[in-house]
Amino acid sequence: MTSWQRKYVIILILGIGVIAASVNPFFVSLEPASMPLKVTLDSMIIFGGSLIGYTVFLYLFSTTTPANRLADFWLRSAAFMKGVLYVWVAPAILIALWYTPRYLSYSLTSALGLVLEILSMVAAGFLAGFAWGAMSKTMRTATLFMVFFMSGTMGELLTEEGGVNVFFPNNYPFYTQSEILYTGYLMWVISLIPVTYYAAKVLKDMGLY
Repeated sequence: MTSWQRKYVIILILGIGVIAASVNPFFVSLEPASMPLKVTLDSMIIFGGSLIGYTVFLYLFSTTTPANRLADFWLRSAAFMKGVLYVWVAPAILIALWYTPRYLSYSLTSALGLVLEILSMVAAGFLAGFAWGAMSKTMRTATLFMVFFMSGTMGELLTEEGGVNVFFPNNYPFYTQSEILYTGYLMWVISLIPVTYYAAKVLKDMGLY
């Protein structure tokens, strides 16, 4: 086994391990009682999926020949729109879907809903990790900026949800309004510094200063 093959295996095992730890029944059973825990576990599942996706890309990139049309097409599709489709659009849709009140409640009350949500989070991470390998340095920086920007935006939306609904019915019946507010503030604060840093780095990578 070459050093590169060992690297693939290590990243793959790490990704599988992160997902396995995140779907631990003990942690999952606590999700209905803790929104911060749910957001954290979902983030870890996405991260684990991205490691697996990146490993698959590296493996296919190093072994695929033009004669293997399916794999070659898959590799080329990763670079479509500079990777934006796989890294930004598709994962954002999958993640946002499962955080709408209806589907969030479904994932917390149904075993099938939970399985579908976990698979969706893994898929979101896998697509992002797969296309990450095809991205340029500037696009990778822009992607990290968007990750923290979207996290901060989602935090803002949760903050609005928790704050506005002080006087209106709660759309997230499993979580109290104070917990929604806390989760939103936490996501926003965590994203603040990285968003500022990567915004400046994108401009630097583009040679604008």
